Amino acid sequence: MSDNSSKNVSYKLSMALSAASLVKLKTDKIDLTSNRLVLVTAAGTICGNFVSDNDSDYQEDPEYLFIKQISSQAAQFTSQPPNSILLSDVEIVSSNGGKSFFNYLHVFTDDIIGISFGDIN
Repeated sequence: MSDNSSKNVSYKLSMALSAASLVKLKTDKIDLTSNRLVLVTAAGTICGNFVSDNDSDYQEDPEYLFIKQISSQAAQFTSQPPNSILLSDVEIVSSNGGKSFFNYLHVFTDDIIGISFGDIN
């Protein structure tokens, strides 16, 4: 996000995208490669792997391609920047302890209360 046009996105979206992309990094002192993105929402805690637009690991997956097509079509109907992030291998734990699992999930950034790294197991 180096040009001025990218400053039209919300701080929350910028924070979510920045945190998600850092999960894939590995440093000498902190190994983030085994951690997943943890998002706290009013619906519960969401844990998954961030999927970037140019992530080659998913390009052959029909479910990913389907979700990607939906996102592309939705973007054609609005002039607003996307305000969601795509996660894979998603687990949601609701406030009552119920668990749901999804291969892919778009999380809208305006629903995010907090962001962390790790695992919810």
